[in-house]
Amino acid sequence: MILNYKYGDILCATIQVDFKKKIVQVQNFVEDVFYHPFGIAKNPSFEDFKEFLEERCFPRTNYHAKYYLKQLGLDFYDPLDIVRKTNGKVYGDKFWIEFVEDYGTEVLHE
Repeated sequence: MILNYKYGDILCATIQVDFKKKIVQVQNFVEDVFYHPFGIAKNPSFEDFKEFLEERCFPRTNYHAKYYLKQLGLDFYDPLDIVRKTNGKVYGDKFWIEFVEDYGTEVLHE
């Protein structure tokens, strides 16, 4: 899977994820770590990637989570599926995620 992490129209980083091997690679294109998806981490772990996705979603403990999931056409809280539907857009900031290559089979819920 390949994702572009953007701030408005600015490409901040490209993230490559191998779900089978649980390997994450990131290439940052801006110097300011505020615009890096993993902050100062240059070699993020698969767990870092999962946390990154969840940060781009509404909280799983949100009182209206079931309603939001229904609106998105989802049966359960899975950050990857939510980000696929919302492009990782979060109210109050201009960051978002563009799916460049998405194999569509990975699920992160446990």
